[in-house]
Amino acid sequence: MIGAMVILALAAGNGIARDIAVPPFHAIELATPATVQVERASGHGVSVDGDPRSTRCVTALVRDGVLVIGWSGRGGGGSQATGDAIVVNARTECRHRADARQLLVRVGAPSIDGVAITERGSISVGPMAVPTFAAAIPGRGDVLIAGLEADRTSLAIAGSGHVTIGGKPGRLAIAIPGSGVVDARSARARSLDIVIAGHGDIAATVNGPATGAIAGSGAIAVGGHPVCAIRKLGHGNIQCPAG
Repeated sequence: MIGAMVILALAAGNGIARDIAVPPFHAIELATPATVQVERASGHGVSVDGDPRSTRCVTALVRDGVLVIGWSGRGGGGSQATGDAIVVNARTECRHRADARQLLVRVGAPSIDGVAITERGSISVGPMAVPTFAAAIPGRGDVLIAGLEADRTSLAIAGSGHVTIGGKPGRLAIAIPGSGVVDARSARARSLDIVIAGHGDIAATVNGPATGAIAGSGAIAVGGHPVCAIRKLGHGNIQCPAG
């Protein structure tokens, strides 16, 4: 496994973000409370902004091609980071993680094909063109995907969250074993496959087959020109096609 870790450290001051060079990556995992903005760029980079007492504790670890945005003090570890005369001791200064609204992490990459929130927070992804794309929320949070162009796209909410997607996701698969909402009304999918085993609401637009099942509870509304074959196995409401 090839990996590299960068501790994001800021010089003393308020609101002074620092750009961080990281190895190439193709996906992002948010493993600490934060707000992440992803934009297309010529290279791979990370910057963090917020209270210096919090930003100095954020870590960026590239593992197997996945950029993991984490927290130095998670689990009470004793790792240290130094930079610009700031010494961070995970046992003391980094023990308490910041609120997600207090940390803004900007990520640049030529393209990414996946995002995941394993803690809590939000990720917004700017326009991307990739063969496949996957978004997962096993934790808690919100994902916004704007202007996606892909052949296949999968969205999964095993925790609790909200996913909003626009663009042309191609063959779109949505699974909600947890609790959540998927808003794909502004996307134009070629086909749609849905599974709700927990509690969820899905609104989508498709011009083609719309298949799947609702075994839990919630609501499904499919607009566009769908060929509907969605089964109702639990408690819920299916509108296909939606008026």
